[in-house]
Amino acid sequence: MVASKQKKIDFSSEDSMAYTKPRNVIWGDKVSVPSTWKDVYVSVVSALYENHPDVFHSLSSFPGSTRLEFGKADDARRMIAPKEISEELYIETNFSATVFIKRIKTLLSMCGVAYDVLKITYEKKATLTISQNVSGSSAVAIAREDEFHAYLRNTARLADNTCVAYVSSIRSAERYAFQHGYVSCSLFSEDKETTVATAMELYGDSNFIRYNGQQHNRFSAAINRLLEFIGVEIPKKAVASLGDNSSRPATASTEGSSAIVAVLQQHYAYGFKYDSIRELMRFRQFADEMEITLPEDDEELKAFILSSGIIIDDKVYCKSDDMLQELQCIVDDIFSSGTGVIYYESLFENKQEWMEAHVITSPDMLKEFLQNNIVGCSFSKKFMVKGSRRSEKEVVTDELKRIWGVHLSESVYSLHERLPYVPLKNIERMISRNDLFVWVSEGEYLFLDRFHITEDDEEDILDFVDEACETNGFASLSDVPLGDIEEENYELTQLAIHKAIYKKVLSGKYHLNGKILTKEKSDLDAVMLLKQYIKGRDKCTFDEVSDKVVELTGNTNRQYVFQALYDDMVRVDKNRFVANRLVNFSVDEIDAALSSFISDKFRAIRDVSTFAMFPLCGRSWNHYLLESFCYKYSRKYSLHVIHFNDKNAGIIAEKDFNKNYNEMLAIALARTDVELSPEIIGQYLFNTGYMAKSKYTKLGEIMQRALVLRKER
Repeated sequence: MVASKQKKIDFSSEDSMAYTKPRNVIWGDKVSVPSTWKDVYVSVVSALYENHPDVFHSLSSFPGSTRLEFGKADDARRMIAPKEISEELYIETNFSATVFIKRIKTLLSMCGVAYDVLKITYEKKATLTISQNVSGSSAVAIAREDEFHAYLRNTARLADNTCVAYVSSIRSAERYAFQHGYVSCSLFSEDKETTVATAMELYGDSNFIRYNGQQHNRFSAAINRLLEFIGVEIPKKAVASLGDNSSRPATASTEGSSAIVAVLQQHYAYGFKYDSIRELMRFRQFADEMEITLPEDDEELKAFILSSGIIIDDKVYCKSDDMLQELQCIVDDIFSSGTGVIYYESLFENKQEWMEAHVITSPDMLKEFLQNNIVGCSFSKKFMVKGSRRSEKEVVTDELKRIWGVHLSESVYSLHERLPYVPLKNIERMISRNDLFVWVSEGEYLFLDRFHITEDDEEDILDFVDEACETNGFASLSDVPLGDIEEENYELTQLAIHKAIYKKVLSGKYHLNGKILTKEKSDLDAVMLLKQYIKGRDKCTFDEVSDKVVELTGNTNRQYVFQALYDDMVRVDKNRFVANRLVNFSVDEIDAALSSFISDKFRAIRDVSTFAMFPLCGRSWNHYLLESFCYKYSRKYSLHVIHFNDKNAGIIAEKDFNKNYNEMLAIALARTDVELSPEIIGQYLFNTGYMAKSKYTKLGEIMQRALVLRKER
């Protein structure tokens, strides 16, 4: 504290007395040195009562006040902070400094005493801010505070408001040590010995012990947690002097708490920003207006405020008991309707009008009030349930089963209408990852419990798959016998039926890769099975292998066919492939011939305009044969395509030219003067054989890259 210039009370002014401290009181020839404004008020009332008792005998309160401020012993229990003046007079002393001065001025007038008879000298208090932290280096102290707060929250598992209150109490204890001239006055110190020394000095100070007791041991509770945090045993001396309550969490006194709650509820519906000095000053002004006295020390006041509400982000909120009871009733009503889970987000949205009326502005804020006040429930990060804690998958699955109905399949939108307290996105996520449900179509799922399949059908399917795996090493899901399954589940597509059969009948015994079933987990897939099919053949057509894909998987897939054929055979025209041994490539001669067409590292396949210089290979040269050569025979060049195709669309590039396909397209465009717009470049790349289609989702990115490359030319 730093003392400012002393001033005298001017009873004719209405100045705020917040952040002031009385220095002395002169009444006639008597001089006293009070510690607080409460002491000043009590001394003035005592002097006036001694000379003018009749004024007080009929007085119960001041004009405009609804509080009982004067009375006898029996009336004292109705006061917040009664003080005995005599056996016949008790007075209320729970006021702010400004209100005390107003009360003194009024009493002087009522007793007919001139203002100049009473002289009160006071001074403004200068408070220490965080930047003046008495722990020494501000950065070190703040870092230590952060570490301690993290320990309280993550290791000690204390509530947020308790963590903040403990940190605030440590600051107040340091302030006390500093103001009382301790040798060591730093608890948030990097040096463990300094922290211990400060704690021991505090625990050895009888005045501090008494002060700590008046504050319900909030300082010792915080200090002991700090000692625990740095790995130091709590001194026996401290335990003996503090008594059994030294580890009890800090709480505000009943009278102080009720007054602070009143200010919070009346003026801070949107929360009190507890780390703002300006807000703390405004809080004191509001208390003055409400004729409420507050602790004079800022850190002490802050600790009371923190313990009087719920901390959300950096604000303290204090809601009325009625509001919290209403919230409990809302939750109870929802659960009593059969609902098994309530997501905070959904409750906030469904009760929006109520939330707005009670200034609950986000699901996260609602979550804090629920977790701190609702009984009989368990809370998770995003939702709450009645009774014991449960996993999200478990509670959402139970909810889906509860409201499903008789239909085989349901849309997620219909389910959401019947589960208003589960967000749509959570229903979609949980149902898509759950073995009890099968995807049918976009946004629609089958509940396996509603899938109709007899035991005989299940046995037939298992027998078929087992025999196929024994004979061939695999079975195709598309080939399983369906019996009456399609008729019994006529609402479902064949794809949905196959998925349901796998999940309900086969999933525990066989592994599925695409449509291929194997007994052991395997990399066997449709492409590998196609390669088995063409193995040893001299020739085959694209159409033959495409039919095999449908047989294996139930669907057409041109890329499966191309991949198998390009890998294991040589393409000689649009539809025909032959065995590798039936083509004899002279690799170095062909590479030399290609080099006359390919400059600047790459060119489109169709830029090879003639095959007159290419050596004989046993097959007539064309662009299809050239693709196969570059795909797996050339030593100098490689084939690049977006997808295998029938249009000879693609790129032949030098093998050491490590650019991806889109980059090569951008380079090809940058070499030209073509207008760079998505429509024009798409048509250009299609016409020149770089792409098999004029539409491509990456054209915008390619165009932007081409612009950059043109500028660099």
